Amino acid sequence: MQDKGIPSPSLAEEIAKAEQAVMRLLLEDRGLFTFGEVNRAAGERVVITADALDRLKQAGLIHETNRYLFASRAAVVSAEVWRKGNG
Repeated sequence: MQDKGIPSPSLAEEIAKAEQAVMRLLLEDRGLFTFGEVNRAAGERVVITADALDRLKQAGLIHETNRYLFASRAAVVSAEVWRKGNG
């Protein structure tokens, strides 16, 4: 029997939510984060987090060193512009 309640989110929606969680973490704290820290912030689903990180890297919103992730300058400036326009 199928549950006719609220449908589960699609994979694309889950990745989008993970992207938002990642960017919120990286922009609010403006520090360096390990994959484990980012994964916890994004809901502890490794595959979803990895897909979200790949998309954000391709978009130029995050950078990754040998071990750490951080928001790109473009992401920081965009967030500041958005806050000024909506604040």
